[in-house]
Amino acid sequence: MSISDTKTDAKTEADADDKTVVLESEEKTKPAEPNAAGGRSRTLVPLVLGVVVLGLAIAVGFFTVQAVSSSNAEQDRTAALDAARTSSAQALSYNSDTIDADIARTKALLTGKFAADFDQLATQFLLPASKQTKLSTNAEVTHAAVIESGPREAKVLLFVNQTVRAASAPQPATGAAGMRVTMTLADGKWLISNIEPI
Repeated sequence: MSISDTKTDAKTEADADDKTVVLESEEKTKPAEPNAAGGRSRTLVPLVLGVVVLGLAIAVGFFTVQAVSSSNAEQDRTAALDAARTSSAQALSYNSDTIDADIARTKALLTGKFAADFDQLATQFLLPASKQTKLSTNAEVTHAAVIESGPREAKVLLFVNQTVRAASAPQPATGAAGMRVTMTLADGKWLISNIEPI
């Protein structure tokens, strides 16, 4: 083997070492190719989490609306029931000495066709009868329950004890009656729109 062969072999080995170094450095700088399964899982995780969070947000929103709606419905039922109790007792109570004021007070508690019917009844019968016979009544609601309700109307079942006094009768007459009262929400107030004896 000659010196020139030795130089050539040394040069070839040096070139090979340089290529190895270049290849190794390229491998170090070259970004790792993502594993197909690993890349997909990294993409799917945020997507799945996003869908779960969105689903939870929708569920929370739905149940919140349901709870608020249920709470509002319960408040409406309670308000209609309270108004039916007090308004009916007032509408069925009057005194011969204050009949004009009592009728005016009752008219403010009524609405719709029922208010017009009451006005006619009061003018034609109630006012003259009360003044002539000194007729007075007192009504007390003993039991009340909502039997139907909606956002603007409720039907309430009432049981009422009523005492009637007249100048011609030495003793007051007492009686009990059941009635179905329809309450209608008008101008923010629950008003009587019908009374049906049962």
